[in-house]
Amino acid sequence: MTLHRVQNLFFFTFVYFSLFQSVAFGQLDSTKIRQKMLISSEKRHYSAVKTDNPPKIDGKLDDAAWQTAPLTNNFTQEAPKLGEIARFQTDVRILYDDEAIYLSAFMHDLSRDSVLRELCVRDGDSNSDWFFFALDTYRSGVNAFGFSITPPNVQGDFLLANGNDDKSWNAVWFSATDIRDDGWTAEFKIPYSALRFAEAPEQIWNIQIGRERRQSRETAWWSPFDPNKNGFMSQAGILENIKGIKPPVRLAFMPFVSGAVTHHSGIGEQTSFAPVGRAGLDIKYGINDAFTLDMTLVPDFGQVRSDDRILNLGAFEVRYDEQRAFFTEGLELFSKGDLFYSRRIGGTPRGYYDVADQLKTGEKIVFNPTEGQILNSSKLSGRTKSGLGIGVLNSVTNQLNAIVQNQKGEERLIETDPLTNYNIFVLDQNLNYNSSISFINTNVWRAGAAQESNVSAAAFSLNNKANTYGVFGTVQLSQQYKTGFQNIDFGQKYDVTFGKTSGKWQYYLNYWQFDDHFDSNDLGYLPYNNERGLSLQGSFREFKPKQKWLQNYQVSTNAVYNKLVNPDRFTNLYWGANFNLTTKKFLSVGLFASVMPIATYDYFEPRVWGKYFETPDNYNLGAWLSSDYRKAFALDLSSNFRYYNDNIDRRYRLNFSISPRYRVNNQLSFNADVSSYNFINDVGFATFLNDEPTFGRRNVHTLVNTVNTIYTFNNRMGLSLRFRHYWSTATYSYYNSLLDNGKLGMPFTEENNKPVNADRSFNAFTVDAVYSWVFAPGSQASIVWKQGIYQSDQETRIDYLTDFNKTLASPQTNTLSVKVLYYIDYLNIKTMVEKRKKL
Repeated sequence: MTLHRVQNLFFFTFVYFSLFQSVAFGQLDSTKIRQKMLISSEKRHYSAVKTDNPPKIDGKLDDAAWQTAPLTNNFTQEAPKLGEIARFQTDVRILYDDEAIYLSAFMHDLSRDSVLRELCVRDGDSNSDWFFFALDTYRSGVNAFGFSITPPNVQGDFLLANGNDDKSWNAVWFSATDIRDDGWTAEFKIPYSALRFAEAPEQIWNIQIGRERRQSRETAWWSPFDPNKNGFMSQAGILENIKGIKPPVRLAFMPFVSGAVTHHSGIGEQTSFAPVGRAGLDIKYGINDAFTLDMTLVPDFGQVRSDDRILNLGAFEVRYDEQRAFFTEGLELFSKGDLFYSRRIGGTPRGYYDVADQLKTGEKIVFNPTEGQILNSSKLSGRTKSGLGIGVLNSVTNQLNAIVQNQKGEERLIETDPLTNYNIFVLDQNLNYNSSISFINTNVWRAGAAQESNVSAAAFSLNNKANTYGVFGTVQLSQQYKTGFQNIDFGQKYDVTFGKTSGKWQYYLNYWQFDDHFDSNDLGYLPYNNERGLSLQGSFREFKPKQKWLQNYQVSTNAVYNKLVNPDRFTNLYWGANFNLTTKKFLSVGLFASVMPIATYDYFEPRVWGKYFETPDNYNLGAWLSSDYRKAFALDLSSNFRYYNDNIDRRYRLNFSISPRYRVNNQLSFNADVSSYNFINDVGFATFLNDEPTFGRRNVHTLVNTVNTIYTFNNRMGLSLRFRHYWSTATYSYYNSLLDNGKLGMPFTEENNKPVNADRSFNAFTVDAVYSWVFAPGSQASIVWKQGIYQSDQETRIDYLTDFNKTLASPQTNTLSVKVLYYIDYLNIKTMVEKRKKL
């Protein structure tokens, strides 16, 4: 019966797409020819001009040097009218000399007031026009250096890789803008030290140039870009005739000093102050024209934003976002194979939660560090002119000990983390047609007899010449050294995907499998193993609908079938569909639905291998709405309702969120988010009773309030303030044993040994206030205040205000820190020395 329903589900998905495709193509035939005429497949070329008198970067465009460079324009829209000539043109000229490449742009417009120009911090998002260009210096068709500017001269830079943009990458470059009565202008100077390129008599690079006119939401590109085609830089134009330049010495020092004072306080407890001073150094060195070495010595990550901690009732570890700049910048190579989770480095010590179990009679914990101490980190990355990318990242964390004390005041140490070395090594070879093959290895070494590990993977991404079909996959092997080389635990994982990657119709067929011994968690994130699965996905996207009120729409669907590897047992069947659209007035609306049509089996929720929990068939329906962000006031709404066909209680989940945002002016803005998650008569693991998993029927209520305030003084200075309050309670009505057939036994009573109370309540209140000032290119001063209050107990309450007041009265930690980082470029020092010698 199960197999029959699985076959029906996949057959329904296939028929659904076939019928929809025939209807859609019937409607679209009349527009095909016109669209092909508008979007040319021929690449555009620009021939740069060398200058001996470089322009002054002031945004005026009045330097004589610009008149020597050819003018290019005729941008083509991506939106709102795909393939048509931009309504307001953009004039671009490009120069170069032995030091840098220069670019000027004149964005024509109706008037000064037509240019939207909200301020924001560097790399931030705002209700503002922008101008952008990207340079693919190795002509990979995949990777590029991106630079953007807004009318108030707010810079943005990022690395483009595989369709993603890494905004954590920062380079030192120069820009200026000027707002005029007929538009706005921008000038760029990009030193060659900000780029990587191979030495050659002539540089020929891929280049893409774009602009968004925010008032009309018109996005246009110099080299026509079709979102229905696979790849962004593969559709770029060509920049040529850059001759006689050489990759410069790339060496920069970023020394920093920081100071912080931490105040721990609580009701009835002694307060404490912990002042800390620190100095360190970051180094960026270009070993040759392709490879860069980044090093951080005695790093200070004390100013990163607080984690959004939650009450975790599930069986798996919570994955937190990386906030530390060193581990977010330029990690495109290291993300291959999805084996690297940087929060493992300097994260919670492995033995942090085991200290309490090692206490002797009369002992108490005096000190137990919550995060690892990074001694140093370094990464080497780059790509040769033959397209071979090489990446090496290595970090060392110090040994950590908890301090416990007995009744006599005597102290002893309990090791919670040994001296540890983390390493990841990547080789990535670009192939023709935006294809690549990769090798990835991660290794964790720990001093003493602690567990060590090694994980290796081969990955491939192969596309046909037209870049319309592709096959992708990985093969991975994990090795866990439990007690040295005599006891090695091997695990395997592999996956393969075939898909149509371009066109209005796209689809993917994916198969994956990893056995019950595969484990990449020492340096990666793997919530569970022992699974095989098959999924089918498909989508249709229309960027030029016939309906005049529509901007675009998309429909997609996917079906997933899962089993265990060992033993070979069915676990899950899922089908989902999504539909979303955007109107001409930029109101976006989405609908989504999913169904698990038969009972599914969870082998992880019981926390004991061999047991499983049966979840009945269930159905989910939801919607979301997002209004026009150009307006001073905008609103996002979302909600979903999930119903379980439970024979005992009316079990469902009702979630909703509301996110208003208000822009007071071009400097001050507010946005908030209120999210409520309500799991009614939910069922899940509660505790162990006589070493057996015990489940419970529970109501789980979660309310999350987040408020962000941003005030930007100018394009170099800003202040942000973020408040977050998270409140979650789980109240159990009764408890059950878990039977061998995955169902729940009769509820426990006081007479038949009811388990201990498993009710939970967790509160987290955090404040992050950040003042930052970029006082010189690459140099920054920042002042950060962080407050953290975390309160957890078994007393559940339904009065939110009472609970919130109790949270504010709980022990809290306040930290005020100041950090100053100064950027020193070797080339600038060399130039200054040479000038003094001439004097």
